[in-house]
Amino acid sequence: MEKYFFQGCVCSQLHEITCTSITNITLIKFAYYFDAQGNRIGKVQTFSNTDNRAFTWYSRDALGNIICQIDRSTKEVKHHEEL
Repeated sequence: MEKYFFQGCVCSQLHEITCTSITNITLIKFAYYFDAQGNRIGKVQTFSNTDNRAFTWYSRDALGNIICQIDRSTKEVKHHEEL
């Protein structure tokens, strides 16, 4: 059975989710990053017992709309039409 821990801030944004096993071993951790307007600009997934991390970054226009999503782990870029 997994346990989930959520961490946010006063502006009601979720900054971190940690999933742990029944023995309190971290299985996976998600960290989120936001710009000054509150738009999510990045996500980092950390996997248990490894140095493996998956990075996803979001490029936005001046109105905050997503232009593209960049997955650093796979070097994949998805443009607005594909999201």
